[in-house]
Amino acid sequence: TETAGCNAVVVESCDDLEAVVRSLATTLCLFSAQMCTSPQNIYVPESGIRVGTGAGATRVSVDEFAQRLAAAVESIGADPRKAAAILATIQSPATLALLEQLRADGERRARVLLAPRRYVHPEFPQARTSTPLMLAVTPAERDLYGEERFGPVSFVIRLPDAAAALAE
Repeated sequence: TETAGCNAVVVESCDDLEAVVRSLATTLCLFSAQMCTSPQNIYVPESGIRVGTGAGATRVSVDEFAQRLAAAVESIGADPRKAAAILATIQSPATLALLEQLRADGERRARVLLAPRRYVHPEFPQARTSTPLMLAVTPAERDLYGEERFGPVSFVIRLPDAAAALAE
């Protein structure tokens, strides 16, 4: 079904962080996150993400994960042909206004990981387009991420641990 929602992902541990980042970046971009099934909130324990198992396991900090994810999303928007195929176009001018408002709020109250920008669609140069906005937040900014935000916006949310992420 496609119902309104504030879809979440908890990233606490994985075997292959690059595969997780690639997959998550793509899902954050699909149809400019204008489908109600798109993820919006990415919860990460403040101790970081365990990568691998056993003695070979390493830990990636929240900041490093957020930077990798932002870079992967940016790489999709950097190529207009790729962006057009994955991001598509923005349905409403209200979505662009929301992105601008959230970007401004993010600059004042959080950290902008990736600022949105227009790209030129190769087949429809006048199309309404935007690359995603990504913000790094904490529970103090719940008013920013606590409800569905229609369009290409996501939040990397630092929480004390995985249990707090699940509770959130």
